Amino acid sequence: MATITKRGNSFLIMVSMGYGDDGKQIRKTTTFKPPKGTTPAKAAKLADAAAHEFETRVKGLPTIDENQTLGSLCDWFFTAIAPNKIRERTVDNYKNVLNLHVLPTLGNVKLKDLTAARFDSLFANLSKGGSTKEFVKLREGSPLPEWVKNKLVKTAKEMGISDPSLKKAVDGESIKASIADKIAAYYKKPTATLFETVPTNKALSATTVHSIYTALSSIFQSAYKAGVIKENTLRRTTPPPAKSKATEGVFLDEEQARMFLTILDEQPQSTYRAAFITLLYMGLRSGELRALHWDDIDLKQGLLYIRHGLHYKNGEFFLTPPKTASSVRVLKLPNDVLNTLIEYKAWQDEEIARLKPVWNDNGIVFANTMGGYLDGQSFNKKLKKLISDSGLPDIHVHSLRHTCASLLINNHTTAATVAAHLGHSSVDTTNRVYIHSFQSAQAAAAEGLQTILRSPASAN
Repeated sequence: MATITKRGNSFLIMVSMGYGDDGKQIRKTTTFKPPKGTTPAKAAKLADAAAHEFETRVKGLPTIDENQTLGSLCDWFFTAIAPNKIRERTVDNYKNVLNLHVLPTLGNVKLKDLTAARFDSLFANLSKGGSTKEFVKLREGSPLPEWVKNKLVKTAKEMGISDPSLKKAVDGESIKASIADKIAAYYKKPTATLFETVPTNKALSATTVHSIYTALSSIFQSAYKAGVIKENTLRRTTPPPAKSKATEGVFLDEEQARMFLTILDEQPQSTYRAAFITLLYMGLRSGELRALHWDDIDLKQGLLYIRHGLHYKNGEFFLTPPKTASSVRVLKLPNDVLNTLIEYKAWQDEEIARLKPVWNDNGIVFANTMGGYLDGQSFNKKLKKLISDSGLPDIHVHSLRHTCASLLINNHTTAATVAAHLGHSSVDTTNRVYIHSFQSAQAAAAEGLQTILRSPASAN
């Protein structure tokens, strides 16, 4: 705390900044002189205020300013707080949802005007079709397809976008405006000369709206704890409901899982075939699987080491720490998966020899045709194409993780074992996400017990 010493008509303000390497105390000082005619009591209050402002400034402490905008508060959070508190991937997700759905309308609004009712209105509008997300598509006659012809991989990387994103743009599919801006900037052309806006007012999913609430809540709570704002307004809102990821999508039951394996068995050897078999049995997250290197697999002992996740940013893939500390795990490979990987490794070695001039040997297990990491969107599209005419539900890659969990639960595997297999942070997470599967398994167990107790044999 600053010390104030009255000296005649002025006040000496001194702030201690700790001790230097030489053991001497470091002090910052300033002088405050109240206006002429100020009463002694008023002068003392003004000196206290001046001392507080001086200490705040020299120590770099946050100051409460309800006139700052939501946009500036977000900038403070992502600069001062997020790098030391949140995973980089989560930071990128927060920025993405806020830039798309919040800041375009509320970014310039002062904090004192952001009431709980205003946030509740935002969540309601987003849930029923108030999204500000903008998409564009290739303008008719655009020269882009000719420009990128025969240079897809190289050009996409230089643009800072993925190959699938550039292919979608060239094929005339809808893409995010931010991606179109990068493409246009690369060719030094206005975006409007290459692309046209696709009108959209699509309602956001409950999960997306809740993720927006989570991002805002994290920012406001951090600001409140740091003394930047007087109150965390988000605490007075009605949080939008968050659906369990497991119950949002469809996953395969036991019979459908067998049918899926049959489809895979009929496929020629390929990266995708081996990847989908591994996903179904092991329940990995997509990023965990695509991040695997052969150093992570012990084919002799039949062990799989989950050490990394995969993050895509600015046109490049990065290995990241897994989602939680519990996500770092060692799994025993079932014989079916072990044999699949042994056969796949032999096939991949032959492919590497054949593609050697263009292959970058990074030791990636499930690599693309040039030895790099698989793109998540392409990975998902491959699955959908594989099952498109099979009669199976319209699942996505993450559905295979849920399928694995559901099959384990229905086979009377304990919640603790399922949590360890999936890499959940706690058993509570497993119970919450897969509550319906556990309830079904418990109901079946109860029916089975009744059958045992009421069977004719039990009457003897």
